[in-house]
Amino acid sequence: MVIVKVKPLDIFQAIIGETEVILELDDGTNILDLLKVLKAKYKIYERMYLMIMKNGRHIRFLAGGKTQLENNDIITIASPSLEVYKT
Repeated sequence: MVIVKVKPLDIFQAIIGETEVILELDDGTNILDLLKVLKAKYKIYERMYLMIMKNGRHIRFLAGGKTQLENNDIITIASPSLEVYKT
């Protein structure tokens, strides 16, 4: 098992209702798996345009959605721009 801290920002903080969430996940869990957990638990739609960082590094510079999670990782999730959500 790995324990990760998820720090939602902006709209995601409003959806989740917390400034951080501690999750216990299976070994071998990656970012895409984490998004599925967040969708099931907090109704975050996985196709929202997201900025995701693992320990301060954007996942696009790692392995993208296949970035493996490790014990004590800090995952920050934010919208790159609130303009995306305006109608």
